Parts: sequence; structure tokens; C-alpha cells
Amino acid sequence: MQIEREILDELTSVINLTISPEDYEPEVITRIKHQQKQLAMPGFRKGHVPFGIAKKMYGDAFRGEEINRVASDNLFKFIADEKLDILGNPIPVEDEAMSWKEGEDLKLKFKIGLAPEVNVKFDENLPLDSYNISIDDETHSQTIANVQKQHSKKEDQSEITDDTIVDVIFKQVDAEGNEVENGISKYAEIVLSELKTDEAKDAFKNAKIDDTISIADIAEINNKESLEKILKTELDAYDELPTFLVEIKEWFIRVPAELNEELYNRLFPNMEIKTEEDFNNKIRESLTEEYQKVSNNFFSSMMQDKLLDVVKFDLPTEFLKEWMLETNENLDKETLEKQFHLYENDIRWQLIEKELAKQGEIKVSSDEIKEGVAQSYFGPQWKMSDNEEMNKSILNFVEDNIKKNPEIGDRMGRMLLFDKIRDYVKSVATINEIDVNAKEFEEIEKKYFEEKNKQ
Repeated sequence: MQIEREILDELTSVINLTISPEDYEPEVITRIKHQQKQLAMPGFRKGHVPFGIAKKMYGDAFRGEEINRVASDNLFKFIADEKLDILGNPIPVEDEAMSWKEGEDLKLKFKIGLAPEVNVKFDENLPLDSYNISIDDETHSQTIANVQKQHSKKEDQSEITDDTIVDVIFKQVDAEGNEVENGISKYAEIVLSELKTDEAKDAFKNAKIDDTISIADIAEINNKESLEKILKTELDAYDELPTFLVEIKEWFIRVPAELNEELYNRLFPNMEIKTEEDFNNKIRESLTEEYQKVSNNFFSSMMQDKLLDVVKFDLPTEFLKEWMLETNENLDKETLEKQFHLYENDIRWQLIEKELAKQGEIKVSSDEIKEGVAQSYFGPQWKMSDNEEMNKSILNFVEDNIKKNPEIGDRMGRMLLFDKIRDYVKSVATINEIDVNAKEFEEIEKKYFEEKNKQ
């Protein structure tokens, strides 16, 4: 076996392998002899088929498998021994000039792309903004109103008013008004206070239970955007907008839940919340925790965007394109060229993330992954400090699930690594701490992503 590296440029190389028959033929012979012992053919007792016949039957297949094994093992051993940090996987290089006959040396070539050196320096030229969010009174009051609405009670009405909610069935019909077989048929709620036109409101106010209304007569609803929102169904598959009749089934109003101990206990079980003041404080505390998570996520997005913009390095672009086409049969050159900047950003971030993890000596343990998955399944209070047996049972369940579905553990590992990197960056970078209330933050976040989407 001979193996050497041919450098094409700073980030691309070809590894040349010369494989001799003695590198693989002994194992081929061993495998043929093993198969010979199992072989049964007419005219021969089991295990007594001549070696020559067994070789003719299995030799080429075994030889191909052994050549692939020897080539792969030695290729990746060479990469490891030479400490080559590669991107993707080696690509076989086809050479029409190369020919091979049994018994001769076999020459193989593999192209590799190398990871560039990545330098991330945190100084005054790389400031990052972090938002400390306080809960303004409007956000606090709106949250409580939403809670009361979510836990509201239905109350029948004798007549329809602007506050009425109408339960209906949307039925897809043809041009003659007949219901389409296997067409769309869905229950929905029409909230009259959310309708903007008198035409739409009056169409429902003037109807009775079991009446049928043609949606074609209500311009505010009879459009793709409104129908998709009401039906919670995409209509892209239809060349023309479907026609619907709506059957009135029920109308009612929702009475907001009262602020009392019943509601407090429903929202915060096992907590001693007796008064409206305690409830208000708990809502503010919960909002503060939730907005801290939102702030962290926003910081993470800005951090990633900033580092991708500031940290410059070259990539083996042509190799990466070749590798992507080689390994993804559903990807063509035209699509790759259009989308390559997205793949490129993913690769750049992975390399930056790898460097940051190295700088911060950041690792994610298997125990952290299991606990993270447990929390995602059972909530932040999954660990019961007074029941070690239950905790162990939960972790065993999670461990079994990760073994059956490794992607669950991989995904959690990436999430935990990202969070640790964010915290590391916050500890070493120049951070501009900015105090805002919830409303101000929502506007800042909205504007940031609007500007980003324009790019």
C-alpha cells in the first residue's frame, strides 16, 4: 500500500492510493475458503465444492468488497494520521486513463476539501447588543386579558350582536351549488368583532341556525388569504379559488374568566396564590422569564449574523459544490448555484461555532443531552427532587428513546452547544446592555428581521 497527498491549492488536495494484490488478496482467499465450507452444489457434498468453482462464483464480489474496505480504511487512517481537518467526505476522482487488471496494482484518487483556519477575536470592533426587557403595564394588562379570554366560558345568545362568535361548517360546492365529493368540509369559528365590513357582519347577523350562506357574496371572506386563515388549510393546489357554502350551526359569546382562586389554581397549580395582587405579580414574573428567553434568542440571532459578517475566511467552494452534487441525487447544478449561499452560510457558521467551542473549552455531555430531552418532553419541572426513582425512570426512558432515534440526541446536543456558545460570547465580547420595555423590544426585533429579510 502506497499513499501520498497531492496539494492542488491551500484548501484542496488529492490523495493518491496504490493498492497491491497483497493488500487485499489474502483476505479474499480466506473469505472464499470460508464460503466454500458452506457451499452445496449438485454432484458435490456440502463443503467439498472445488476451490476453483467457489473462486469463480465469489471471487470478483469479495475482491471488490475487500478493495473498497482497504481503500477506505487506509484513506481515513491517512487523514487522521496527517491531522487533516476535512469538510464533507472524500470524493473519488475518475481517471479515464487508468486501467486495471486482476493481479496488477490498483491506483485510486480521492479529492478532499480542507477546513480553513478560523480566527474569532472579540474586541471593540465586534460589539454586540443585549436587551434587558422590563414588562410595561400595557403588556401586563393584555396578558391577563388574554388569559381571561383563553379560559372564558361559552354563553348562548338569543340574537347575534357584534360580539357574537358563530360556529359554522364550510362546505366546498360546484358551480351548481352541489357539495363536492371529497371536497373541503370543515368546522370553523367566525368572530364577528374581527370582521371589518358591515356586509360581512350583516350576512351572519341576518341568518338563523341551520341557514346556509354563500361565501361568494362576502368579499371580505371570499379570498385566498382569508379562507386559508379561517379554514387553517392551504389552497395553493387549486387553480381557481374553491366555492363554499357556510351552514350556521351555533352562535354564542365568550365570557372572560373571573380573576379568582379557581383561575389562579388552574394556571399555577401547587402555588399559594390567593389574591389578585399575588396573581398580578406572578404574571409579571412569568412574563419576565419568558421575555428573557426571547431576548436570549434575539441575541443569538444577532450574534450569528454579526460573526458571519465579520469573521472572514476562504472555503474550498468548488470542492463543496462537487461534493454536494455527488452526495445528493435530488440536487442539480442550477438549484445548487441558486441556493449555495445558504449552504455556505451553514458551513461557515459550523466552523465559527467549532472555533468558539475550542476557545471556550465548551463541551456537551451525554447526561446534559438526556436531561435536556427530558425537559423538552416533561417540562422544566420534570426532575422531582424527592423521588429519585422516578427521575431515574424518566432518564432511562429518554436514553432508550435516543438510542432508537439518534437524531433526537443530535438535535438537543446542537441546541445545548449553541446556548453554551451564546453564554460564552456574552462573557468575552463587548456587550452593549440596553434597557427597553416589552413593547419597545417587539418593535426593535420586528424592524431587525424586516431589514434582514430585505437583504
